[in-house]
Amino acid sequence: MSIRIEEEIVKRRCQGVKADGERCRNAILEWEKYCHSHHPDYAEERSRNSKRAANTAKMNKVPQELRQVRGIQKAALSLSDRYRERKVDRKTLHYSLALLNTQLRALELEHGLIRHSPAKSHRINRLAELGRELERDLAEVETSENGR
Repeated sequence: MSIRIEEEIVKRRCQGVKADGERCRNAILEWEKYCHSHHPDYAEERSRNSKRAANTAKMNKVPQELRQVRGIQKAALSLSDRYRERKVDRKTLHYSLALLNTQLRALELEHGLIRHSPAKSHRINRLAELGRELERDLAEVETSENGR
């Protein structure tokens, strides 16, 4: 396509208005009124892309090791709920807690979480506390089962 033909096709400017009130200066095809940024047909797609970018930025602000600790914490809470609902037996609970504890300690060693960050240390301590609560709950259940 020659430069002359390209100039004819894109000789118009977008009719959209920018957020600051200024008219958009993007070139458009001669049969269009708006550029991609202002075209109403693409509004939903732009909104989805914007939300996706915001979520990605939010996730990038949370360090990977903290996301890993949070994942372990969620797993422990889920395990606790499942045990209380009697969907998981005691043996499975113990093995699962041991695995979670192993993962947590590996993270601690790998990232030096306790030594470097009190905030991260707090999360680790909270997870350990949840583990102790589960063990107390287990002991109570065992006591009540043995008393029957």
